[in-house]
Amino acid sequence: MTLQRLSQTARDGLLMTVAAALVSGSFLLFVVPRSPRPLPPDYLDHYSPLAHSLLDGKGYRNASGQPAVLYPPGYSLILAGLFYFSGATGMGEAAALGMFNVLCGMGIAVLLFCIGKSLFGRRVALIGTLIWIAYPLYVWLARFPCTELPFMLLFFTAVFFVLRGIVRKSSLEAPSFAAGVLIGAASLIRPFAFLMSLPILPVLWHSSDRRDGVKRLIPCGLLLLGNFVAILPWEAWVYKESGMLIPLATSLRTSMLDGLSRLDTRPDLPGQVLPIPADVRTFLQDIARRSEELDSPAAIGSLLLRELRSIPWTVLKLLILKAVRALYATDSQRHERPVALLQVPYCLLALIGTGLAWKAGVHGRRFVGLLVPLVFYSWGMAILVLSTVRYMVPIEGLLAPLVGLSLSSLVDRAFPQIGPSRREPNSALQDPDVSSAIRRASTLESGWAMVNVEKPDFPRTRRDNDASSGIQGCPLPRK
Repeated sequence: MTLQRLSQTARDGLLMTVAAALVSGSFLLFVVPRSPRPLPPDYLDHYSPLAHSLLDGKGYRNASGQPAVLYPPGYSLILAGLFYFSGATGMGEAAALGMFNVLCGMGIAVLLFCIGKSLFGRRVALIGTLIWIAYPLYVWLARFPCTELPFMLLFFTAVFFVLRGIVRKSSLEAPSFAAGVLIGAASLIRPFAFLMSLPILPVLWHSSDRRDGVKRLIPCGLLLLGNFVAILPWEAWVYKESGMLIPLATSLRTSMLDGLSRLDTRPDLPGQVLPIPADVRTFLQDIARRSEELDSPAAIGSLLLRELRSIPWTVLKLLILKAVRALYATDSQRHERPVALLQVPYCLLALIGTGLAWKAGVHGRRFVGLLVPLVFYSWGMAILVLSTVRYMVPIEGLLAPLVGLSLSSLVDRAFPQIGPSRREPNSALQDPDVSSAIRRASTLESGWAMVNVEKPDFPRTRRDNDASSGIQGCPLPRK
């Protein structure tokens, strides 16, 4: 089959996969070898040993033979499959991991393009996807064994299923259940997504606006049921082996303490974006000394609530600092100023795109209604645990269509004579009001530049000769 016989969407999808493979592959081949970095501690201490334990037939157990419940088994199972493939083919483990990261990136690119095209049309989808493919924070993930890439692949597929059901105005039962299973599987890779189905419930409820109240609950219930079905085998195994019921993992306490202890930035590193106030640093040092007493997430939360009543401004400054650092901070506390400078235009363009999408019709508003709760959920989880930008990168990928919408609007503003005419019909989730809404928004932003067009040559009327005649729009009789 030649490329000419493929549909335009298939050719564009193929283009996105090739572009993603070229960017991430070139980064792995030419950039990573010149700046080697140590592997992440969670990979060395947890994921890799458990993957080899599974391959050796010892089960999902740590070095002491106890059930490994610190993290859920999703990524270790993926690594076990990759290590088996590596041993069967003679490929090194690092090469197998790199290949897997590239394949995940290709799938993510296709999903983002499909989401963007169904929402805002082909041009917006191409711009947004290409921006995300080349976004340095996203490209950087390909160099390490990381949970973010397979998580994004599953989560973006779930979002695509939900939007697909909304677009076609068809039954939402099957897409909702499939999305719930995918989100549950994604939470077995990154446990912070344990409650990520909840922000999707409002858009499912409002998308069923032609149903009665009881029938609206069916897609919502199927979403939660799919999530439960995906995590049930893991929870059952943990209860059988340890007698505990856990929220996917037992690492929450450690992550919360790390988020407090590692917030104290190192003064020897240059380029710090936000300094740590003296009272906040003292408070963090006090928590570090009392870490043995804080034996559960509830104990840490109770401590913060007590301190909020006694030293409210210090605790509020701590929370604000964690919220801001979640947008740019790195694990090593290096290169934070360049990351912050990179994030500012991306977030601003996404914010502008949110306003344009809201004006673009009912489906654009539903996309915003889906995205905003997910952003705040991810941001809240980053504030709760380790406040680094890695926690925000997955959700920032879903902002790419909004960034593409903003840049497309800027193109329309800079070149009004060619911009709107190139926009394909039936875009923006097939909402007939969207194209005109985006054109109106672009016209307002460009200072009514679209109005300055050449006046057409209409037939001469009697009004042109005698404005006081009171007869408007009547052609003169032919002689």
